[in-house]
Amino acid sequence: MSKYNRYREEEKELEELEQEVTEKKKKECKKDKHHGEDHECQCHHDNHECECHHEDDECGCEGDLEQLKSEIERLQDQLLRNAAELENFKRRMNEERIRDRKYALESFFRELIDIIDIFDKAVNIETKEDSLRNFLIGFQMINDRLKTTLANEGMTKISAQNQKFDPSVHHAVEKTYLQDVEEGIITEVIMDGYMYKDRVLRPSLVKVNSHEAEPENQESEIKEENNNE
Repeated sequence: MSKYNRYREEEKELEELEQEVTEKKKKECKKDKHHGEDHECQCHHDNHECECHHEDDECGCEGDLEQLKSEIERLQDQLLRNAAELENFKRRMNEERIRDRKYALESFFRELIDIIDIFDKAVNIETKEDSLRNFLIGFQMINDRLKTTLANEGMTKISAQNQKFDPSVHHAVEKTYLQDVEEGIITEVIMDGYMYKDRVLRPSLVKVNSHEAEPENQESEIKEENNNE
């Protein structure tokens, strides 16, 4: 083979090689271009989806925001109601505590009334014996001191004798018929009543005067009217 032919074949091989490389590059470019078009389309599609999804998210967020605002208003209103109820509860508890302190000894004084009644009867016994009278004077002093102490603690006797009848502190058990005494005046106290501060421990049992005719007089008047007829 001549030198010229060898060079010619080498050039031909080189050209073929260059042609293969060129075609390979073209294929790669086409592939890259196709991939690029798909990517652009995909990206555009994704962007479209993102935009739609974003719009839906905005609509959903606005709805959630309104719902949250409503829930916040409801909770604030409930909080104010609970705070008001708590203040009312504190006020009631404070009033009850003050009332319990004020009337703490009410039950004690209520039981003490019967003892005071017995003590009053004992010291007011009439006797002619000097020794017994001296003892009674000593017990009367003790009784007076006891009543003073009780009065300092808020327990006082209800005034009833010759007073106007008051149904809130007096209990009428009998009527009297005295023309020279005003209507509704208490003429006799059967049992003393007592107050503990502004509460009635026991009402006074009394007789109240009435200007109505006595039952006997009424019967006699009826008989006279019948006889006259």
